[in-house]
Amino acid sequence: MAAIRTRVAEGAIIFHTSGSLASDVLIGTGQTARNYGSLHPLIAISDPISGSTAFSGGYFCIEGGEEAVAIGRKLVEGLGGQELIVETTKKPLYHAAAVMSAGHLIALHAIAMRLFAHAGIDASTGKEALLALSQSALRNLGTSSAEDALTGTFARLDIETFRRHLESLDAFGDEISKDVYLDLGFASLGLVPETPENSVARQEFAQELNMAKAKGK
Repeated sequence: MAAIRTRVAEGAIIFHTSGSLASDVLIGTGQTARNYGSLHPLIAISDPISGSTAFSGGYFCIEGGEEAVAIGRKLVEGLGGQELIVETTKKPLYHAAAVMSAGHLIALHAIAMRLFAHAGIDASTGKEALLALSQSALRNLGTSSAEDALTGTFARLDIETFRRHLESLDAFGDEISKDVYLDLGFASLGLVPETPENSVARQEFAQELNMAKAKGK
């Protein structure tokens, strides 16, 4: 995206609200960075009217020059929000993390609901059941580390169940669902600490994940 150059009156502060762009897209030749910033609400907003009511208690990413950041912090406080300060060069990385935890979470649920439907579960009931499951997992994450919150097949290193999953996914014939399952499987396995007791099982699991992934290429 091309830089957006702008000029402001002496002493004025200007922000943009893009999640991925940093404040430097606003800075023109000969201007200094101190008056320019970005202020991004870390809130899932799918509707502009109802979404505005979610600001209170939400987190806002603040980035930019020293004066802009100071004003940004006051704005966030006035909105009843909480602040996240990031470096200008790290803004896209921050936004990638945000996309993964919100937008990608919705996409993941859409895949899971598709699998539920293929298993014969009513769409409305399936959505409610999966949301309840996810909410219970997020509650666990709220009170413990990701390693301790992980449950299910990968946490138990249950390779037989993993194989049954793969057979069912192959029969379903949806490569996107299978790829997502395998990619997140690698991430889940990475949360399982290797101990003398589980070392062999963990290595076997990793090998079968790699073979399944290679088979799909």
